[in-house]
Amino acid sequence: MTPNNLEEQLEPIDEPIIVHGASEEDLRACLKELEKLEEVVGYIFRTKNSASIDLKEPSKIIDYAMLSSAVIFESEKLAKTFELGNIQKILVEGQQLKLLVLIQGENKINIFLEKDGDYEKILGMLPP
Repeated sequence: MTPNNLEEQLEPIDEPIIVHGASEEDLRACLKELEKLEEVVGYIFRTKNSASIDLKEPSKIIDYAMLSSAVIFESEKLAKTFELGNIQKILVEGQQLKLLVLIQGENKINIFLEKDGDYEKILGMLPP
């Protein structure tokens, strides 16, 4: 299943929280709203000049930062090798955690979800 086919299967919920081209401040506010969802473990939001980390388990900051960096790095390598173009969304499902990575220009948003977390719900709240 290609990412495009997956996107076609997703049904958006009510209204998106983040609109395309949102400012950095708007993105931060939206992440604070997402964080209120029970299944969201936390997030890392990286811009060109800064990073914000908010996790329910602060002791795992280094682990989550390393995981998200490795996922982005390896995905970019695979995209280049297989000529896939720019990566915009990445989903990694582990035995205990899901990681949703969204790349919007220079902004990288890493959202960590519980294993049973509904990433489609999160995607429905974010821009395409």
